[in-house]
Amino acid sequence: MSTSKIDTTSGSQMPDIYKRFGGSASKAEPLSRAANDVNLPVWSMKNIMYLLNGAYNDKSRSFLVLGAAGIGKSAVMKQFAQTAAKKEGRVYVKFNNLAGLQRSEAIKDPSQYYVFLDLRAGELNPEQVQGIPDVDYGKQHGYLRFLPPDWVKLVSNPKFSGMLFLDELNRSDKNILNSLLQLSLDREISGHTLSKNAMVCAAANWGAEFEGNVQELDTAHMRRFKAGVLVLKPEEWAEYAMEIGISKYIIDFAMSNPSDNMFGKGKQINKDIPINPASLEFASNSLKEVERQYHDHWTSNTPLPAGATGDIYQDLSVALSGDLGEEWVNKFVEWLRIVHKFNWNDIVGKAKEGAFKTKSKEFGASEKFALTSYITDQTYSRWLQARESKNPAEKQKAIDMLNIQLATILTGVDKEQASMIAKVIKHQMLKDTPKEMNELDANLLAAERWTEFIVPILKSVKEEYPNDFQAFQKVFASMKSANANALGREKEDKN
Repeated sequence: MSTSKIDTTSGSQMPDIYKRFGGSASKAEPLSRAANDVNLPVWSMKNIMYLLNGAYNDKSRSFLVLGAAGIGKSAVMKQFAQTAAKKEGRVYVKFNNLAGLQRSEAIKDPSQYYVFLDLRAGELNPEQVQGIPDVDYGKQHGYLRFLPPDWVKLVSNPKFSGMLFLDELNRSDKNILNSLLQLSLDREISGHTLSKNAMVCAAANWGAEFEGNVQELDTAHMRRFKAGVLVLKPEEWAEYAMEIGISKYIIDFAMSNPSDNMFGKGKQINKDIPINPASLEFASNSLKEVERQYHDHWTSNTPLPAGATGDIYQDLSVALSGDLGEEWVNKFVEWLRIVHKFNWNDIVGKAKEGAFKTKSKEFGASEKFALTSYITDQTYSRWLQARESKNPAEKQKAIDMLNIQLATILTGVDKEQASMIAKVIKHQMLKDTPKEMNELDANLLAAERWTEFIVPILKSVKEEYPNDFQAFQKVFASMKSANANALGREKEDKN
């Protein structure tokens, strides 16, 4: 292999990179009307994560994401900050959550932290940006100076590393907006210079619902940023939601009808309470709390909280209604009842008979997602239970039985459901790695687990359902190759 140095100025050897890593050409997605009017690009969450890597390496230009409320602008920033913390070997902290002594220590010496500092521009007052007037100093010296706020002390500390996130930028007071724009352009605020390791990122609300309620970001403002509009795809949100631990019930129900259940665009949705990814995350937290209460009540005989009815569905209806509105919650709870009426052995039997393929055209999206949710729940919990057995013979017998049953189910449902089931199960395995592991080892362990899980299933399919084997292989092809690539890269690194 040639060891000649690449001439990045002339690009004489750059085509080698394109040959090795270039995929087939794809057309750019059409711009939304709002973005097209001001010639802004449309970005997905993956696009933003990719672009933030560039902003991380070159902090001289600030980064701005525009988009509708609640679709994940701040979430993707926070997710990247957590990734950057791992990269630097620092402890990720959200400055807004620090208090007292811990906050003082972080300001004095932030060297061990990667700090995510969330400034809600629309809630800032002048003192929180310019600082508090030092009256005593003014009396002694004849002119006034300002004592900088805590966050300015923090981000101007040379040891600081982190992201300064200016949220709701265009909802701020005009004078505060100008100060924040100066920060974005000159990396200075109130006479203090930002640490060279500080990323400056911002988000602004964008859409018809905000007209008249926000400051206009004109061309001169926009030139200070690398900017684009976030347009969220349901599949992309589902992947992100699984990453951060949003309840699979919430994800599956939202994905069964994204227009109504994820974005609240349907006519029947409660208009007073927004339906968007942010409110779905709140609802997930509420659902998990109700589940915890009932789990503790069942396993430890812990009394249910005062006001609880003893019916988990009724208490979920109350707990979630403030997050997503009564109409959404009623539909969700009815859907949840459908999920919990399924029976594992009954599903295996019907799949073997081909009943699901016969009825697949009759199933609505909501029913399909309910069935998928139940199957993935049961499969993963049964797999974990089998792996935990201390008797090797019993463990292998349980795993073999599960493999045959899952092979029967996957060949007995339609391809869309089979692909979805496999994807969710794989993701759960990827997440279930020890927290103390480094990222590479965790990925390798997850790849090994996936191989351990899927190879026997493929074998079962080949033996029991040879006519389905080729089609079934395609369901797993992309997922298998992704793990193979990860393992291959590790081998290359070692060589």
